[in-house]
Amino acid sequence: KVYALSKEYSKIPNDWDRSGLPAWSFFNKEMLEAEKDLFFRRHWQLICHSNDIPNNGDFVTLDLVGERALVLRGSDGEVRAFHNLCKHRGSRVVAEGSGNCKSAITCPFHGWTYNLDGTLRGASQPASLPTLDPVKFGLPPLEMDIWNGFIFVRFQPGPQPALSQVLKNFDTEELILTTSIIFILTVRLLPSLYKIIVNLNSYKFCFNVLMMIKYFLYPSKL
Repeated sequence: KVYALSKEYSKIPNDWDRSGLPAWSFFNKEMLEAEKDLFFRRHWQLICHSNDIPNNGDFVTLDLVGERALVLRGSDGEVRAFHNLCKHRGSRVVAEGSGNCKSAITCPFHGWTYNLDGTLRGASQPASLPTLDPVKFGLPPLEMDIWNGFIFVRFQPGPQPALSQVLKNFDTEELILTTSIIFILTVRLLPSLYKIIVNLNSYKFCFNVLMMIKYFLYPSKL
C-alpha cells in the first residue's frame, strides 16, 4: 500500500528529457541569482522545529542568500517570524544563531528596542522623533507556516500555497517521521546538493527516499 501519492502525481512520463542540466548552469552567475530568487526567496525554507524554541523568548536565526530570518517565541507563547533587521537603519537586531531574549530585543546599532511580539517598545532619543506607531515601526514580519512543529518561512511571495496545505497528506504518524527524515537529509545535511537533487527530479527523489525509509521502518504498511 502506498500512502499519500496518487498515480496522477507519481507517474513520470517516459518522454521526459533526462539528460540533466547543462554544465554551464552550475557556475553561471546570472543563473545563480535567478535560482536564489526563484528557489530560495520565493519558496518555503525550513528554519527549525518548535521544540528548538520551547520557552518564551527563545529564538533561532537563519541567513540565506542575503536574507536574514528571525523566528521567535513571544511572551504570549506564540511563534512569530521576522526579518532580522531593525526598522531604523536595517541593522541586524539579533547576532546569535539561537538563544533567549528575556523580555525585549535591542538593536546594537542605535538602541531601538522591540517587544517579543515584534512591536516597537521604544526608540533611542524619542524626543527627536515624531510619534512612532509600534506596529508600523516594529520588526518587519516574515511569512511563516508550521507543519507538525516544523517552522518554515518564505522571504517573498511565491507560487506555493501554505506548506501545511501542501503536506496535509503526510499527516499520519508514520509519514510525519519519514518526511522529517527527508527534511533532515535533503535540507540540513545536503544543502549544497540542491541542484543535483533538482537534476534527478526532486519529486521523484523524495518519493523514492520516502518509500525506502518506509520499507525499513514500516514494512507491514506497504
